Amino acid sequence: MAVTKSLVSATPEINASTGYVKAWDISVLYTTESEDFSNSYSRTIEVDETRKPTEYTKSELIQSMPEIIEEEIFPAHYDAFLNPPVKQEEKAVGFDINSLSE
Repeated sequence: MAVTKSLVSATPEINASTGYVKAWDISVLYTTESEDFSNSYSRTIEVDETRKPTEYTKSELIQSMPEIIEEEIFPAHYDAFLNPPVKQEEKAVGFDINSLSE
């Protein structure tokens, strides 16, 4: 399945004494090629404290999302969107209890 990913938000957690990033809270929007379905996924990604926030790229942050999202989770959500569960039960609203035998 072809998927487009775009960075929705990225918030660095910074070591105050060094100015280096310790972790990123990121949110990425995944969209099908046909653009008929999209969903956002958020994660906290721990990183080595070797760079300042501006030394990262959007592409790099998007790529840091776990592969399982694109490979399994997003396709499962898309499948559920295309094939919603069939309702198995229904309440008989307005049922006349007078129709029951004594």
